[in-house]
Amino acid sequence: MTLIELLVVLAIIAVLIALIVPAVQMVRRAAAKADGINRLRQLAMATHACSASTNLMPGNGPTHDGVPIVFWELLPWLDQEAVYREFILEGNQIHRPGEPGKGSARVIPAYLNPRDGTSTVKVLTGYGLASFTPNGGAFGRGVSFANGFPDGTSNTVLFGERLMICGDIPNRWFSAGPDGMVFGAVPEPMNFGVGDPAQCDPDRVCTVTWGILVAMADGSTREVPRDVAMNNWAQACGPDDGDKLGDDW
Repeated sequence: MTLIELLVVLAIIAVLIALIVPAVQMVRRAAAKADGINRLRQLAMATHACSASTNLMPGNGPTHDGVPIVFWELLPWLDQEAVYREFILEGNQIHRPGEPGKGSARVIPAYLNPRDGTSTVKVLTGYGLASFTPNGGAFGRGVSFANGFPDGTSNTVLFGERLMICGDIPNRWFSAGPDGMVFGAVPEPMNFGVGDPAQCDPDRVCTVTWGILVAMADGSTREVPRDVAMNNWAQACGPDDGDKLGDDW
């Protein structure tokens, strides 16, 4: 083989690699998105199961330092009964177990989003991290699915994405109570686009992709684009505000 022929072969190989790499990345992103959607669906189904068992939405049970922990209440419905029982209940108070690595330090797969790459570890300072967060307007309130969603379950968001590390603040699944998420507030634009995770607002839904994955109260899931009308976003987070979603939702 001459030098020219070798250079031609190398050039062809380089072109093929240049074509293959973006395709592989695209497939990986699609797979991560599909996995994230599946985990959000698990959270929605677990919420329905919990509500059917107690006749109340999660967020009405025991509290930790006065804060209800939605993700703790969902553990038995996510095949995490053993982790649920590691916590100590005293009256209406939840206490973390004293043994290192247990309870709040557990990694719960359903709470992690495969497309969230903001942390290489899943446990920080004794707390397992999460990539999702509950809509504070949908949980608690002393209601159930039967009487707490006048706008309709298909019009109300239950869970959305929030980065494991947002502005250097970790998203801990044990501290993600109903008041830990300002879902009803209009998100800042940077929380809907590709940007620097260090600049995102930890009190809002956020992602590093073009849209936010959400689970609706009827169990369906969708990706909300960053250019969604802000009034639609606020209406989707209010279960009883009397508003229906617009056509662009």
